[in-house]
Amino acid sequence: MTMTNSDIIAAMRARGIDSGDLDDAALAAIITQALTEYNRYRPLIKCRTFDTVADQQVYTWTQMGDSTGWMVMYCLWSPYITGNEWDLARTLATLGVPGDPAYYHMPSQAEIESIKAAAMARTYGGSGYQNDIEGGDLYLDPVPGEAGDSVYILYTAKHVSVATVKPQDLDIFCDLLEAYCSSRLALALAKAAVAVWIKTPEYERRVDGQIQFWRTHASDMRMQFIDKASAGASPAMRS
Repeated sequence: MTMTNSDIIAAMRARGIDSGDLDDAALAAIITQALTEYNRYRPLIKCRTFDTVADQQVYTWTQMGDSTGWMVMYCLWSPYITGNEWDLARTLATLGVPGDPAYYHMPSQAEIESIKAAAMARTYGGSGYQNDIEGGDLYLDPVPGEAGDSVYILYTAKHVSVATVKPQDLDIFCDLLEAYCSSRLALALAKAAVAVWIKTPEYERRVDGQIQFWRTHASDMRMQFIDKASAGASPAMRS
């Protein structure tokens, strides 16, 4: 089953987000914004191979074959075996990859994975790295001397729409959306209060209470999302 914006919007209506406060168009815009934050906790995990070009060290994501690619977790190749082909299943079994993006946001796990990658690089003789903390181009080390050598990469990729969000993660994603919606409602109340010229003490207390409620709820839902996303089940591997 592939999720759509309509599925997400229906779930948010069931949570009590009224169309009178945020219509479907507003919710669709919030979904797009929320995907950016969702990617940091629940990115896709993919693996693939691409071929080297003689004397070319730097490769863009387009050249690696996936424009949605983000962070390379493993890059393995051998400059000593011409045209080598990686057995992906065997490589994954050897690496013991946990397969859950939550692991890769833990400093301790990241260090463990780095040690394993370094050991594999020593075994095969080739590795790769990204200079940009947000991903970017991949630099192969050493510079390939031959064309057609296969480079294996395991990496995270970004969701560009809700179509790649797992249906079983609907609740997690809606927690994040509820945080965004609550922040939007608090802002709308604050703007409306500014536009009122004559404010009674009772009005100010009521509106201040409503604004504080939505701000607190937004914070609570964001923390709930982070807790669930960090401990969630592994996403399906997409090769």
